Amino acid sequence: MVRNSKASTVFLEDGLAELGRNISKVYEDIARAAQVVSRQLPFLLRKSLNPFGEQQAELDIISNETFSKALLYTVIVESVASEELDTPLV
Repeated sequence: MVRNSKASTVFLEDGLAELGRNISKVYEDIARAAQVVSRQLPFLLRKSLNPFGEQQAELDIISNETFSKALLYTVIVESVASEELDTPLV
């Protein structure tokens, strides 16, 4: 048991249960993003360059945007960084 600054009691089990719900939400949103990308797969094979000068397929770009938006939408994930981005998304 831990006491927070408002003098209410927080039990470890409650904190772990909330963490589990949060992780489950993130996994669910990742799965949904994967479904969106997989439906677009046949159309995403054009190439361009990422911020590091490496070749990337349009699949990389769309996947990055889809997964980033899904993760940020959870409100659990506060920022997203990837090799497809110049700076992290917040």
